[in-house]
Amino acid sequence: MLSKIHEMMFNMQYDEMISSLHGFVIEEPKAYTYPLIKKWIKHRYYDLFLKKLEKDSGIRNNVQNKLFLKIIKSFLVQDKFSLRQKLANKYIMDTENVNLDLTGPDVDLPDLSHMTLIFCPGLLTTLVPVMAYRQEFEYFQNKYNLNILQSDSHPVRSCEDNTQDIFDAIVHGVGRDAKGKIIPMKQRKPPQGDIIFVGYSKGGPDIFTFLVKYPEFAERTKAIITFAGANIGSPSADMFYDLLTKISFIPTKEIEALIVKIMTPVIPINMLRKIKQKDIPGAIESLTTKRNQKFWKEYGDFIDSMNIPIFTISAGTTIYEVPYFQAQSKWLLNNFDERNDMQVLYEDSLVPLKMGIPTGYLHLHHWDIAYQEFPSHTKLFSNKVRHCFPRLHMFESLLELLYELGIFDLK
Repeated sequence: MLSKIHEMMFNMQYDEMISSLHGFVIEEPKAYTYPLIKKWIKHRYYDLFLKKLEKDSGIRNNVQNKLFLKIIKSFLVQDKFSLRQKLANKYIMDTENVNLDLTGPDVDLPDLSHMTLIFCPGLLTTLVPVMAYRQEFEYFQNKYNLNILQSDSHPVRSCEDNTQDIFDAIVHGVGRDAKGKIIPMKQRKPPQGDIIFVGYSKGGPDIFTFLVKYPEFAERTKAIITFAGANIGSPSADMFYDLLTKISFIPTKEIEALIVKIMTPVIPINMLRKIKQKDIPGAIESLTTKRNQKFWKEYGDFIDSMNIPIFTISAGTTIYEVPYFQAQSKWLLNNFDERNDMQVLYEDSLVPLKMGIPTGYLHLHHWDIAYQEFPSHTKLFSNKVRHCFPRLHMFESLLELLYELGIFDLK
């Protein structure tokens, strides 16, 4: 089958290939481990993403030259870039992996009421001015009847402790709805049927830690998606953890407040929900590279054996595109690798497993991938928190890809 898929890819028989691949990965989940399949998934994701951008008149006009410049250039030099190439250059970091000749069929998502999306948020959720993916979750719920249940994960606590929040979401229906509001006790309904996990930032390690502790939920888990996941930790967390554990002449509470202030300068620590349950050292330690490298060494094969495809969407940016109060973090990470999103290195956002699939590497920063524009009074005079990246297109294209691969199929 693999050689047949390779032949169809070479001959650009995309309709036939998509149909064959659909059956192949359902019958043999380990097909996701093959480099050829991983390569196709990334190419096809970019194709679906670019299709949406091409159809969006606002985005399409944004990448076109201004009328005056366009007229001048038409006399001086021929514009050699197609619209698709311009869009790729603007929104995708690894443009060398964009196959401009790949134009597969459109995908129409069906009713998804049989699926539940379990969202696991990042560090300091509810401390930043807006909730992650609020607009996108409402859209998916209204248009596709996709059940959305957000884990009410503690914003500053370890991955190990946050597994209880995820458990409560799946077993008891405890958490937040698509709008990010706490679900009242009388309205809580445990999700039925299949689930997909979506993790943002620290939500990625939270999910993997949960599956190790509660492997009985692996059978219901059709896929895992991480957006800018700190899946192997971050050197920034290493620095903060050293600050917490190795500096004894400053009171711990003052250091904790300083670290939170650095990470979210617009929100004071006294606004933290579940204040008595906070564990800032544990939360930061969960994001260190040492902890996560040890985790994957101990549990990587076990998670791989669950045969769950893991799709990673990574982010990358430049120091000129981040809020000025995050520039120091970006500069720090640049010393390790310039391919970072101001919080997480590109390599650390991947999942070091055979079932890990590097699906996209997009041009945006760590907040832009999850949050809508911050309210004016929280911007601190920065114009880099408008968060204009087309997140809906980014997210919906990925759901279309999962549907095409058979992940949303009814059993």
